[in-house]
Amino acid sequence: MVDTGYAEGSVDRWAGVLMSALHLAEQNRRVPFVPKVHYFHPENTREGFLEPGFAPVMLDSLKPEVISDFFWMFYCLGIRPINLEHMYWSEPDPRPRHSYSFVDRERGLLWIPRASRSKNKKPNVIALVGKAEEIIERRWQKRTEGGVISNRVFHVKGERIWQNSRFRAWDVARKALGRPDLIPYDLRRSFTRDADDADVHQRVTMKIQGHTKRQTSDGYNARNLDDVSRALLAVEEYRKHRQGETPKVVAMRGERL
Repeated sequence: MVDTGYAEGSVDRWAGVLMSALHLAEQNRRVPFVPKVHYFHPENTREGFLEPGFAPVMLDSLKPEVISDFFWMFYCLGIRPINLEHMYWSEPDPRPRHSYSFVDRERGLLWIPRASRSKNKKPNVIALVGKAEEIIERRWQKRTEGGVISNRVFHVKGERIWQNSRFRAWDVARKALGRPDLIPYDLRRSFTRDADDADVHQRVTMKIQGHTKRQTSDGYNARNLDDVSRALLAVEEYRKHRQGETPKVVAMRGERL
């Protein structure tokens, strides 16, 4: 497969799926044995990010506006995409098993409850300030579309915006701006890097992003909201300061979406 153009990491993933199937077949005595497979184990950690001077250009070029707002929120908060895709104005009933979030506009908060299928299975609460607050207010004004009032924050005529629709819009924008190396998840990495450059304490960054390693906060800890607000505003101020600089384009290895 490598000879035909597939990346080594992709080959490893497909080989892993095949080996899982073979082991299951062996347990059910469908095959006599499972052969050994040697994986590539490539060093493929991405280092992609968007410079503060380039990110607004990229994000503002995304169409339609709701997708632009979706990725702007991703850039502002650095949370997992599933919490944006399933972001609601009020907690849905019944509660989804997958990870989701809902907005408390009166208090300016984003709640991420514990979900049975969430990655870290820990609840979180994030203050909506700066650009994120602006996006929330714009989406609130446009929550009615096509005669449908949707409980989803990001929607098209009441329906969720599927991943492939977001990726198509992203692909058009990145190619038009001459940055075909960028992938949406680089926005999350950009938040981590910019928070570090803005001297935000690592534990606060980890709380916002929902990381579990070295995480000292646990659950809905309201005492940390001031820290979160200051951290998000610090990142925003840092990015504004850097927007006037000429972005340095760093060549990255290609990666399939």
